[in-house]
Amino acid sequence: MGAIREAVVVVLGARPSAAAIDEAVLMLTAFNEEEWYPEAVRHDMANLDTSGLSERLGTLAEVLNEHGKERVVSWCVRVGAAGGTLSKTRRASVMSIATDIGMTPAHARGVISEVLEPQDA
Repeated sequence: MGAIREAVVVVLGARPSAAAIDEAVLMLTAFNEEEWYPEAVRHDMANLDTSGLSERLGTLAEVLNEHGKERVVSWCVRVGAAGGTLSKTRRASVMSIATDIGMTPAHARGVISEVLEPQDA
């Protein structure tokens, strides 16, 4: 769970919107199967050391199948794009996370596009 929490912090960046914090809460709740709260996300933003995230994501990749990797990336996109668009900085963060969990750039771009495209009714 530590790698997921750190990935959320990286995608949120320094000044996330309230909508991004809310989406992060949903992501962390989904992955942890326990209720998360905005205060916990803000605490992580202030206190987590993300300098070893790449290595921790590499370890996580060893236990994720392709569906699991897509789930991580799609949630990161939702967090990064909440309340607006996916900025270049946040997109780069998501791409880095995808690479660290063993996705090809083409696969990651496909997942990002799928999340960002409006769904047909």
